[in-house]
Amino acid sequence: MSTVLPVKRLLYALPSDAPSRFVRLVLGELGLPYSLTPPTGETLQDIPTLRDENAFLISYASCIAEYLDEAYGPCFLGRETVTRAQSRQVWRYVDGPLNARVTEPLVYEKVHRRLSGLGTPDSTAIQRANAAKSYYFGELAGLIEQNRWIAGPELTFADLSLAAQISLLDYLDQIDWVAFPIVADYYRRLKSRPAMRHLLHDRLEGINPSSTYADLDF
Repeated sequence: MSTVLPVKRLLYALPSDAPSRFVRLVLGELGLPYSLTPPTGETLQDIPTLRDENAFLISYASCIAEYLDEAYGPCFLGRETVTRAQSRQVWRYVDGPLNARVTEPLVYEKVHRRLSGLGTPDSTAIQRANAAKSYYFGELAGLIEQNRWIAGPELTFADLSLAAQISLLDYLDQIDWVAFPIVADYYRRLKSRPAMRHLLHDRLEGINPSSTYADLDF
């Protein structure tokens, strides 16, 4: 009778953190087993942090992703120089301004403010983030119309980063899918990938997901 060895790879992450979700998607796409664990005192300030099978600790989502990409392939940055530059550029756009002006503020107002006991969400901050979302989703729709995936013909880290953020916004019912049909069609393709399945089982403390969150045919 074979013995199942315990998974040595640990990911210190939070379900309400978009970079944590991104790394989980990367691990899922690469087929790498791992155990998900809450942050400890050692890792609390650097979420997500990966402890690999050799006990090597690496923090910051982009560093973890590129480490895994180099170690295990299949090259989610693209194989050609121009393709890699394009995928990095779009990835930076998604992981930078979109996350900072849309995803982070909405998650803070809808999740972390309540969990921290800071009172009701700031409606002005939510309106500002939603206005930014309309702009960025319009820009992203233009990129999606040009290619099958957001940075070109192949799935890249830019797609996985965007999937992580969209999944959080969708959980919080912060996306009017009727208003963004191109993004909706794109996200349906992402949602059907096996790597997304474990994210769709996530539940945030005290917050029920939207009706479309786990629906592949929303």
